[in-house]
Amino acid sequence: QLTGLSEDTLQGDAVYKELFEKLEHYSEIDISDCPDLGPILFSVAALNEGALFKGTKRLRIKESDRCAAMQSELRKFGVDIKCIENEVFIPKSEIKKPTEILYAHNDHRILMALCVLLSKTGGSIRDAQAVNKSFPNYFEVIKTLGAKVKMGHCALYSFVGFFFSCITPSASGGQPMQIYFMKKDKLPIPVTTLVLMIVTITYKAVL
Repeated sequence: QLTGLSEDTLQGDAVYKELFEKLEHYSEIDISDCPDLGPILFSVAALNEGALFKGTKRLRIKESDRCAAMQSELRKFGVDIKCIENEVFIPKSEIKKPTEILYAHNDHRILMALCVLLSKTGGSIRDAQAVNKSFPNYFEVIKTLGAKVKMGHCALYSFVGFFFSCITPSASGGQPMQIYFMKKDKLPIPVTTLVLMIVTITYKAVL
């Protein structure tokens, strides 16, 4: 049961209930007036009978290129999504558990849409902090719905850094081993290096 939603709201997302019902079957849906619903609608369509979405060009100028981001991530579930200039086609698909780590593209809408699929298949996703923009307690809420959420990888990377800093000369082994473990999780080396650089600069600034 959802609470805190006004029936008189002018917010475009208020049409979600009507659109979710349409997606119980294959549908053609224009989301020109509610583009922020795009990512979650794509996920729901992938779980059901597929859909053709029109009016999608504004999704390319949000926090991320949401068409490209969802295309990249849904393909990891085995969904052959097609994105053209102002349309997105999602075929009826058999959702599979991803064999790769998902990325939220630092976009809260992408993250939450993908987590809906992960609640069915299981898997891992990066950029979990993206929910802080709009729904900081998102993971606590979905836990109450029965989803199992683990936030362990960041702690693992920190432990690896401390451990190998302690056992290598001049504490030289910590960051290289953190990069190694992140690479095992298929995180790009340029990204991991940048993250560790930001952490180091922040640490020095605080001190």
